[in-house]
Amino acid sequence: QMGVELVEGRDLVVDDHIVANWGYREDDVEVFTNDSPPSNSDNSKNISPAAWFLPRSPTFLSSTDSTNWGVVAHLPDAWMDSVGGMGLSFHYAESANNQVGRERSNILGENLAPVNGETTELGFTLRVNNWLSLRYNEYETLQIGETNTSLTEKFRPLVQLYGDHTSPRVRQEIADFVKLERESNPTAWPGVSDPDDILDYRPYSSPIGQQVATLINSRLDSNGSELHDLPAGLAFTSDLLSEGKEIEAVMNLSENWRLMFNATQQEVTAFNTGGLFKRFIDEEVNPNFGEFGGFPTAANGSETIFNWHDRNSITAINLALAEDGGKKTNEIREWRFNAVTNYTFSQDSALKGWNLGGALRWQDDVGIGRELTTNSLGAPIPDISNPIFGPTETTVDAWVGFGRPITLGGQDIDWRVQLNVRNLLDEDDLIPVRADPDGGISVIRIPVEQTWELSNTFRF
Repeated sequence: QMGVELVEGRDLVVDDHIVANWGYREDDVEVFTNDSPPSNSDNSKNISPAAWFLPRSPTFLSSTDSTNWGVVAHLPDAWMDSVGGMGLSFHYAESANNQVGRERSNILGENLAPVNGETTELGFTLRVNNWLSLRYNEYETLQIGETNTSLTEKFRPLVQLYGDHTSPRVRQEIADFVKLERESNPTAWPGVSDPDDILDYRPYSSPIGQQVATLINSRLDSNGSELHDLPAGLAFTSDLLSEGKEIEAVMNLSENWRLMFNATQQEVTAFNTGGLFKRFIDEEVNPNFGEFGGFPTAANGSETIFNWHDRNSITAINLALAEDGGKKTNEIREWRFNAVTNYTFSQDSALKGWNLGGALRWQDDVGIGRELTTNSLGAPIPDISNPIFGPTETTVDAWVGFGRPITLGGQDIDWRVQLNVRNLLDEDDLIPVRADPDGGISVIRIPVEQTWELSNTFRF
């Protein structure tokens, strides 16, 4: 259930030379959730209406408000006539917003406040007669409590194997497996001193580990295998600061030739990333990995506990945590440029009715991976200072068209035909998306294919 109250005001001051607006909004939200159906005796879920239903009272309540305001100041035309008929305006705005209606919780089972953001922007617009319009803008956006997708997604594989070793049966099988391997190869599993040490492995034994085990309902079934249920709204968060500049120009270079250009520069930094997750790693996971990480993941396993977690979760988790604290996020392309132009031939020329144009899009390089270094304990961690970058991207489009008035059945019609070619240069090199620490490319994507489109338009 959602209730919204909205107040908006607009005021024109000083003969339209100053335009101001203001708005205020309140959101009250009640969420009714039951994402854990009860279990049957065979551990299947009972989703019958009689057993699984919404609670009578809300499971999540939130009340948020936001205020937005802005002002634009136009210099009087009389002031600008003396400098050639230019127009000049300045703008400033502050806005706030909230993502309402989403129920999220942390690993202690506490409800998280809705994501909220604040943006400040300022700039100017310059107009020079009828041939140039130039707009410049700077902005700063702070997002509080944004879901950190990398941490949230990697929690699942972390607890998937981590919980397996709560089972005494699994630990005994691992000890027996190591002993058997060493009968034929005494140096097998060099990270293990005494195979029976694994019997002392107690996942979720720290205070924060016990809270996580309770949250996910970690338990053993009748066969001694671990089961758990991750809450649907479980999330780990970061605060994000985005700072950027934008410039856009539209130019009438002649009566027939128009050019549009824009460029953007953006940097994103993360703060307050996954504080509880870091506690869970430092107080629960790392001590256990230091003691038991050299054991195989299971009987007949071929990989150590540490290596499996490092490959499937820990590297990505450490990267997200290491980027915290004001370091620029390289996964965002810092610069982008776009240009579009079109030329229409004069009506008194031999090519009257024809037009041709093109577009250029350029994107900066982007971080696709990290090299590895080691921490004070000798464990591999992502090297924040040495990102691996993917290539810049350039795309060119072009078009040519022809139009003229025609008469059909006594009806005057404007007819136009145009051929558009996307990806004119037919760039077909595979684009790297993700790099391994050794520089090898593990994920690629194909570029936008070259397409030809012919359109006919009749306007009457």
